[in-house]
Amino acid sequence: MWNTVEGLSRLFYASQWAMAVLGALTAIAIVFSIVVSVRKDTLVEQDEKRKEASYQETVAGQNGEISTLKTQLATARDDLRDLTTQRALSPEQQTTIVTMLKKSVPQETTIIRVQDLETQTYAE
Repeated sequence: MWNTVEGLSRLFYASQWAMAVLGALTAIAIVFSIVVSVRKDTLVEQDEKRKEASYQETVAGQNGEISTLKTQLATARDDLRDLTTQRALSPEQQTTIVTMLKKSVPQETTIIRVQDLETQTYAE
């Protein structure tokens, strides 16, 4: 085969067919590679969209919780201010007390103080 023209012609045609088959297989492999790459990109994009939606849902939930906590904090702050603010007599209340006391005979009044600032301020 190697030493004859016929044999070399057959080898030449066989190599031509081999190149054609291998070229076709290469083309098929390239097309397959492109299809796999596109599919992978599609799946990655879908996964990223799913993660983004989950992230947005988490953020929205946390924003709702933050809003609720801010409202609770404001309420607690108001309650604390009410608890720590000293009560005071209005000018009208002071006038009423003085007017009522002037109607009575002078008396000695004892105010008992306890250990809190409001009672101490009132006594003074």
